Amino acid sequence: MSAEAGLVQQVRSAAKEEALVQPLPGSGVDVINARHAAAVRTVLAGVPIEGFSIVEEQWVRPAQAAGLCGSTARHAYPHALDDGRHGFGIAALSGTNALARLDGTDAAFVVNLGRLAGRTIVLGDFSSEVPAVQESLF
Repeated sequence: MSAEAGLVQQVRSAAKEEALVQPLPGSGVDVINARHAAAVRTVLAGVPIEGFSIVEEQWVRPAQAAGLCGSTARHAYPHALDDGRHGFGIAALSGTNALARLDGTDAAFVVNLGRLAGRTIVLGDFSSEVPAVQESLF
């Protein structure tokens, strides 16, 4: 059914991370979401299965994801998570992606925490090196 509605069933976590580094404005996301939801409702209206009803309701983003899904400037986290010591504060979280803050900078970074799956994490007083970043001038 997802093919009939023109939707993919799975989005790679790397693609989600890339999209969060350069997010669309919220209004643009709402338009895309509404278009896809209408396509799904159209497909469901033609399904000969009983016991469900088609609804029109707006999805509400969880509060902890708001900062990550907003339009503030951010960068991809510059360090590979498969080695070394890392230290950052998590300002927002959506799925496996986090908006991280590094000590020593006001810049925000998108970190795909899913890359830590299967790894041993040792808690401690660590810090990540602050990279040189150029904020957008316009």
